[in-house]
Amino acid sequence: MFNHITLKNIAAFQKLDWQQHKRINLIIGENDTGKTHLLKILYCLARSIEEYHKTDYAPPRTWEEVLTNKLLWTFQPPDWALNQLIFKGQQQLKVATRVDETDIYFALGENMTIPDVSKLINLLSKFNTLFIPPKEVLTAFDAIAATREQLEIAGFDDTFFDLIKALRLPSTKGHIQDNWQDALKILDNLTKNGQIQFDKQRFVFKRNHTQYAMSETAEGLKKLVFLIY
Repeated sequence: MFNHITLKNIAAFQKLDWQQHKRINLIIGENDTGKTHLLKILYCLARSIEEYHKTDYAPPRTWEEVLTNKLLWTFQPPDWALNQLIFKGQQQLKVATRVDETDIYFALGENMTIPDVSKLINLLSKFNTLFIPPKEVLTAFDAIAATREQLEIAGFDDTFFDLIKALRLPSTKGHIQDNWQDALKILDNLTKNGQIQFDKQRFVFKRNHTQYAMSETAEGLKKLVFLIY
């Protein structure tokens, strides 16, 4: 996926040059140092390209339009202005990354630059992007859907909204890789074989023929069964 990322004057970062990403990366830092901002920037890049290639629009949208919308609904800046993402006192922000051998970048500010990615169709099969927030989402599922789909108001950003849309899809029903099967057995033991199910437009927790609403389910269990699902 991402090989490196360079940030300049965006959100909490005046300058960041992170080289040599691995398949699994651990980010550690004190509070208010930009860890979540960094993950959301990577999310916006990957998800916007994924949505650009996977969704049909009439008329077709450019990647600039898809990326702009993703940045707005993920960061939800004051006054709904993307220039609010620019580091205070600076005039322009820049983001550059590489996926395999493909360079992807954009700049916002005095000279807004977002390249044409229409030829990056080869990235389609590589991007299947989700952001799992630390906040438990199953209890707030209906609230997230209502505020975004019906009211179209800020509050829950796109990391939450994209996640609940994915949760609506049917589960893989066990058709997964062997190493993931091993992990699921461990999680099942921790939950004593409890499961979540989507029943009548809401999630419920079931164990030993007894059903519980999400509000009746322990926080730790909700996070575990969410990962299992």
